[in-house]
Amino acid sequence: MAKSSQKIIVTVSVVFAGALLISATYFFKPTQERVSQQSPQAIEVTVVKVQPKTHQLNVVSQGTISPKYEIDLIAEVAGRIEFVAPNFANGDFFNAGEKLVQIEPIDYQLSLITAKSAVARAEEQLAIERGRVRQARREWRELGDEEANELFLRKPQLKASEAALASASAECNRAQIQLDRTTITAPFNGRIRNTFVHSGQFVSRGTRLATIFSSEVAEIRLPLRDQQLQWLDLPSASSSLNRQKFPVVSIKSTIGAVQHTREGRIVRTESSIDPQSRMTFAVAEITEPFSETNVTPLDIGRFVEAKIAGVILDDVTVLPRHAIYKNDLVLTVTDENSIEFTRVDVIKTSPEQAIVRGISEGTVVVFSRVANPYAGMSVSTSPPKPTGKVQSESTAGELL
Repeated sequence: MAKSSQKIIVTVSVVFAGALLISATYFFKPTQERVSQQSPQAIEVTVVKVQPKTHQLNVVSQGTISPKYEIDLIAEVAGRIEFVAPNFANGDFFNAGEKLVQIEPIDYQLSLITAKSAVARAEEQLAIERGRVRQARREWRELGDEEANELFLRKPQLKASEAALASASAECNRAQIQLDRTTITAPFNGRIRNTFVHSGQFVSRGTRLATIFSSEVAEIRLPLRDQQLQWLDLPSASSSLNRQKFPVVSIKSTIGAVQHTREGRIVRTESSIDPQSRMTFAVAEITEPFSETNVTPLDIGRFVEAKIAGVILDDVTVLPRHAIYKNDLVLTVTDENSIEFTRVDVIKTSPEQAIVRGISEGTVVVFSRVANPYAGMSVSTSPPKPTGKVQSESTAGELL
């Protein structure tokens, strides 16, 4: 009986203690303070009120300057070289018609004298034969026969004398040509790349004397990818004869830390695509690359960068490349200073810029980078700094 009473007392005590603990928790719990929800703070962005304009695309390529005309000077007669010009040396310049090498002419002068003597003898024989023909005609008329025999009138002998004179004259002309060929002159204004002979050396017919190239025109082969070709109006049809319409090329060469610029023009494209690189080569010409009026000549073999004037696009806008989101969206700002997404037609991109169409005049476009933008985002606007100006020039390898 005592044990049952004890269990009842313990149970009641536990229940009472639990009720007391629950009451204390309820009455003494801290009160929760209500915090008013604040609207998200507007972020500052750089904006520009755009105005679509006409924009000319530029395509950049690289190439090596090479001469348009390069030939070997070949000896057409044999003999000993008795004279070379002072400027007959690697790298020297010469003028058209200037004597560069003289082969000893004495043998050919003697041959010319002999040929002239043969011509004189042939002329003498022809004159004698013509006299004999006239005499034969008189004699035949005195005989009173109407039909004359050709052999009696010496017509075969006359033809033989005329042929002998023609042959002697041909040999005389040949001797004169051989004599003229002992003097090697320059066919154009140019520069000597290499020389292979010296004064006193004997040369035979066909000996290479020097390699020369024209200094009046130089050219550059410019490789172009298919993506670049769509922005250029290159000469391809045989009817494209007006070179004034061919694309202008700005040639930039760097010597040390100094850059020099010259202007040329695309004149043709090569007949086929290169089978290894699968690229099309356009050829640009530069007139007078070594002219003294130019500050820095364009040396043959120099590697240069060429900027080719491309097609002209109307009603386009140039934006920073990072202003394009999800390939064809730009951020615009409404009158309530909130973000809107505007879909545009992206025409061309590069690592620095994008050329787009589809933005109305006066639209406020965000130029700065915005992390995780969404429609309706509140922004505060500020104009771009002067150093943030978007360049309108293309750079190499930046076409789509």
